[in-house]
Amino acid sequence: MQGSNLWSPLAGTEFANDCFGVSSRRELAAHLLEHYAAYDVVIAIKPLPDSFGVVLESLAGKAPIILDIDDPDIEAHARGPFIGYQFLASLRHPVYRRRLRRLVKRLDEFPHTVSNPVLQSRYGGDIIPHVRPKSVTLKAERSTGNGETLPRIAFIGTPHRHKGVGLLRDAVADINGEGVGFRLVITANAPEDRKPWEEWVGQTSLEEGLQLLADADIVLLPSLDGPRASGQLPVKLIDSMMAGRAIGVSNVEPMPWAVGSGGIVFEPGSRDVIKDTLKQLEDANLRQELGRRAQDRAYQLFTVEAVSGLFDRSVRRALLAQEQETAR
Repeated sequence: MQGSNLWSPLAGTEFANDCFGVSSRRELAAHLLEHYAAYDVVIAIKPLPDSFGVVLESLAGKAPIILDIDDPDIEAHARGPFIGYQFLASLRHPVYRRRLRRLVKRLDEFPHTVSNPVLQSRYGGDIIPHVRPKSVTLKAERSTGNGETLPRIAFIGTPHRHKGVGLLRDAVADINGEGVGFRLVITANAPEDRKPWEEWVGQTSLEEGLQLLADADIVLLPSLDGPRASGQLPVKLIDSMMAGRAIGVSNVEPMPWAVGSGGIVFEPGSRDVIKDTLKQLEDANLRQELGRRAQDRAYQLFTVEAVSGLFDRSVRRALLAQEQETAR
């Protein structure tokens, strides 16, 4: 939820019609206490006070609980973006920080799942990544009337600083200054220094974002190395793989694990390295080959069929844990 509204990219979707939204800790706790008997299992998304914390306060010992850790939220809250952040945060939000530490200590009391190997190495649990529908065909390269390809790069998502969008813009500007002619599509509002080859489309729905990926030739994720990026598996990466796009990712795990041989992996933090990667991707044949590999890997790892057995096992563990708790 975002306040009293559903997360905006989901607004108006079929999924949204099946949701019951609550906009506060108190409302969530009241709903859980009133309705938990109707649920077979309760899955707390994210190990934070407003999700896992409320579930524990309301239902510990009463209902089967699974914790899902899909992003490095603990690290982002505990370390922050700069030296001294943790100390300053402890002064500003001491109660929240204590709650977070208590939750971390209780992770192993409940079955939990994680979205990727980095988080598994820290917290254990089964890897159940984001899953997406299978694409039927690979989209052909777009071309002009004379057969010349027009490489189009897409950045889908919120362009936070740690995602490296500034470096990507700089690299494209360098290349276009040499006359190559990439286009760059970014899902955010245009800044004052917008360049002629940039298309800023504003915030999009999930459906619109998928269409932008399908229309792209190249998807680049130039994340910077740090606590906000390490351990994060962007769903747009999986969407790009499923669509068979040519992909480049910075060497920040788990993105290299996700793409395998289906993408180019480059060192983070350098516009020159991004520039070199894009120059490799000028080759339409390489883009097509990488797209095929990416889609094959997505089929192996990121479908319902690939993860349903592990999800079933996690649910059964939660049910068994609750039966044993009740028996005591």
